Amino acid sequence: MTGHNRLAHLAAEISKAQEGSKSAALLAAERALAAGHMLIEAKTLVKHGEWAGWLAEKVSMSERTARRYMQLARSGLKTATVADLGIWAASEALSKAAGRSRRSIIEGRIYSAAEKAEPGFIQREIEGLLDRGEEPTRIALFRQARHLARV
Repeated sequence: MTGHNRLAHLAAEISKAQEGSKSAALLAAERALAAGHMLIEAKTLVKHGEWAGWLAEKVSMSERTARRYMQLARSGLKTATVADLGIWAASEALSKAAGRSRRSIIEGRIYSAAEKAEPGFIQREIEGLLDRGEEPTRIALFRQARHLARV
């Protein structure tokens, strides 16, 4: 095969492989989302405390995998998005986003408690940091608020 013919053959094979990969990723994402919806339903039907055993015995699935599939199903992500990211990466992205949300809620509660304990605290703390030539970073403010909220 000459170089030109070989390139044409490689191009065709690469395109075929890419299409197969896309199709497989879409199918995997579709099935993971469907499994997640079914797992959500099943969890409501399994008796309390028997979920892990039921998963292991009846589905041969770890709790972690089940959580991942259920999280994807609840997320509302489209099949194509999950396929593009991959099941694991999509799940990790959702977990990190949820972690940031939880941290923001907790941080807000701490600031609220600090303000309740000492009204005007946040404004005074920012001004104090600036007066001392320190940057009023979120971390510095949070540490002071957390300390005050415990008092």
